[in-house]
Amino acid sequence: MGDLAEQTPVAMEYLASHHLVMDLVYHPLRTRFIREADRVNAGIITGLDLLIEQGLESFRIWFNRDVGQEVPRSVLISTLLIG
Repeated sequence: MGDLAEQTPVAMEYLASHHLVMDLVYHPLRTRFIREADRVNAGIITGLDLLIEQGLESFRIWFNRDVGQEVPRSVLISTLLIG
């Protein structure tokens, strides 16, 4: 995903603080798109956020168990980032 990390679907001059942006790329965590949105104080949802939420929802569907309340988000993030 390295090539995608420095591409952006929206030019920075069109970003503003009242926007909410989402990036599907989860590695690296702070893509060019996320960095530029952060510079204008836009709301940000990273690819890692989406990956975690998708995994939690999949687990809930498959196992009929909501682990989102049981496992701290910081543990999920550190596990995914460190391996």
